[in-house]
Amino acid sequence: MNDIRNEKSNQHSVPLSFILHEIKQINSTSISCICATNPDCQTEAVIYGNNPSIISYDDTNVIYKIPGFIRGCLNSDSLIQSTLQCLYSELNSDCFARLLIYTSLFNPTFEPNRSALDLHALVYDPTRNRFPPNTLISIIFKEMMLEQWNSSWSYERFYESCAPKYCTYHQKIRSKTIVDILITLLSTIGGLAVSLRFITPYFVKLLFKLWAMIRKRKQKQQEQQEQQGNH
Repeated sequence: MNDIRNEKSNQHSVPLSFILHEIKQINSTSISCICATNPDCQTEAVIYGNNPSIISYDDTNVIYKIPGFIRGCLNSDSLIQSTLQCLYSELNSDCFARLLIYTSLFNPTFEPNRSALDLHALVYDPTRNRFPPNTLISIIFKEMMLEQWNSSWSYERFYESCAPKYCTYHQKIRSKTIVDILITLLSTIGGLAVSLRFITPYFVKLLFKLWAMIRKRKQKQQEQQEQQGNH
């Protein structure tokens, strides 16, 4: 970074240079993969023999290539794209031991020989283990890291453990829709019309009979009053 002065305006301008993070293939002359343009860059993870305080990825300083471990743009990418085959004794008998040795060399606080850290390589058993050593960690994460599902269940025992005294639930149910209401209304009107068609003639006859009886009673009363007046 250099300080450049403009003689006309007497202003300082500081040019900046950005170093983009890149992933270089080990023992390869191909162009490095730049994470800014390709977030899926990856290469095999290795252990370098340079000073831990000096960051250098020189291929001549490669001490050991870690089987199954991948170096990506982000730590999370490196994790999900890797496998755990280095931690198994069957596939790479010396990989786990080397990993402990190099970790203790570059990290003095790590002491694998302490009694509290009884570290051993993993043992793969096809009859008990669901994931082979070469399974991607991303697949193990998707399966929630479960080796085996317990498929035994009992609804009777579950119900007995709850032991409910009573159960209630609420449910909204429409008794009648608009169509049902219209049908009910029309059927009621139709039923009344049919009923009135049969009842009306008899009702009219009854009214006429009552009217005739009332007229006869009035006529008798008038005749009785006239007879009493003549006497």
